[in-house]
Amino acid sequence: MGLGKTIQTIAFLAFLREYKHVNNYFLIIVPKAVIPNWKLEFKKWCPEMRVLNLIATKAEREEILKTKL
Repeated sequence: MGLGKTIQTIAFLAFLREYKHVNNYFLIIVPKAVIPNWKLEFKKWCPEMRVLNLIATKAEREEILKTKL
């Protein structure tokens, strides 16, 4: 049974964005096994937030950061 950490985190980030007007980048570190679930939950609950997955080679990460941030 889950404890709701994913939804709590998404709600907190949405609160920071919508009510506190914090439009910075956030780094969330999670185990590899749960990344797909986190991405789905962000898409479901806060679709306006952009989610990037930085599991890649160094060159690929640099390209992702250059093109998507």
